[in-house]
Amino acid sequence: MSTADHLSRLSPRLIVPALVAAAALLGLAVTHDARLGLAAAGALVFGAFLVVDLPVAVGIWIVALYLAGAPGTHGAVTGTSVLLLAGWAGTLADRAPHARRAVARTRWALALVALMMLWSACSIVWAQDAGVARLGLQHWAIAVAALPVLVVACERPRDALVVAGAFVAGATLAVIAGVLTGSNAAPVDQQASFEAAAGRLQVGITDPNYLAADIVAALAITAGLLGVPAVRRFRPLLLLAVPVLLYGLVATQSRGGMVAAAVAAVVAFVLLREYRGRILGALAVVVVLLGLFLAAQPRAVDRLTQDDTSGTGRTDIWNVAVRVASDHTLLGVGTGNFVVVQPGYAQRVGFLERPGMIVDTPLVTHDVWLQALTENGAIGLALLIGAFGACVLASLLAAGRFARAGRPDLAHLARAVAVGQIGSLAASTFIANGNDRVFWVLLSLGPVLLAVELATGSAAARPNPSAASAVSPAAPAPSFPDPSR
Repeated sequence: MSTADHLSRLSPRLIVPALVAAAALLGLAVTHDARLGLAAAGALVFGAFLVVDLPVAVGIWIVALYLAGAPGTHGAVTGTSVLLLAGWAGTLADRAPHARRAVARTRWALALVALMMLWSACSIVWAQDAGVARLGLQHWAIAVAALPVLVVACERPRDALVVAGAFVAGATLAVIAGVLTGSNAAPVDQQASFEAAAGRLQVGITDPNYLAADIVAALAITAGLLGVPAVRRFRPLLLLAVPVLLYGLVATQSRGGMVAAAVAAVVAFVLLREYRGRILGALAVVVVLLGLFLAAQPRAVDRLTQDDTSGTGRTDIWNVAVRVASDHTLLGVGTGNFVVVQPGYAQRVGFLERPGMIVDTPLVTHDVWLQALTENGAIGLALLIGAFGACVLASLLAAGRFARAGRPDLAHLARAVAVGQIGSLAASTFIANGNDRVFWVLLSLGPVLLAVELATGSAAARPNPSAASAVSPAAPAPSFPDPSR
């Protein structure tokens, strides 16, 4: 029995006073502060979805992640995250049968992620700054929590479609919000301020390069959703989202995003063999649209084509990261501690084109693989690759299972998710987004699809009594012994 069913059985004597109390609190909040009242109203609506339709609440939370830091969204991510976790835990008993099956189906991905987190926690012991390591571990834990939450929250293919649609909606709204509010809405550090001053599209606290990676994944998922009959009524919105996302990809001026898009196109051509004709046609349209948007964005053209061997400072950071990794190959320097030890290597790597990024304001490696190697060593890097690979493999396994279950549309979506994941991982070579929450939502879609395939597979395998009776021959009449014999 679902949580909504449980609540529907409550006595009106309990429900009515609760609704009256909620309305009174909402009125007081509005009287005190209109913004507080709006936040309270949003919390009530979100709470209602937590009870009635948890996957929709998860979708709202995903959109909030995309818009984090945008004007008018202060506290939205924290508030929805706390409520979502509480609602998820509160409905866990009702989802126990599905949770057991889903965990068993995705146990390898969950186990590798758990081992990765355990190793990161162990690194606190040898970290130069244990406080920084604990803070870094906290950021990782918050992001990684998306995996078990989504796997357990999504029970049916419809739930996975809701989450995938929310991922696309969030990316689209982020582009629109970035255009409407300006690219420098909320720069959070010196590097973010520099990117904003360059006119690169960003929204809130989301870095342009992170946004570009998310857009590439969203475009791939959009292509997958367009082939699902269940979302037919949303196809006009999905088609409208494509030019918005393409414009956003150009406006971020992210070279890593363009590399990710190229990788995703190649992977799509390999994985979606039966759709190669359509892919080539779609790529032709995409190239035309990108050309038009680039013509309207001369600054993007200048940045994407400029001869900058330093990668805007990345190569300096990478040289330092390689030196740190060579000194701490097996264990690393501890989670989050690369920025702590980085200044000490400034004199050991030779000439630096941008020493301020090493000494004055130490930055992360801008490479998720180097970040793992420097902070958690070769063991941590192997676990990271294993965890990421398990999530991508889950998408491909789900595609095969959906195809055998007679759902080619969902198989196509699962392959499209794999394309988006691989494209985003390609972008991760230029950004240290391992603890990014939106990135982990994307990775979680693979295990989610593999888990919800259980419902599809069970339905396909379950015999239809009415159909069986229609095609089976009539059972012979029972015979009784002849009493005359």
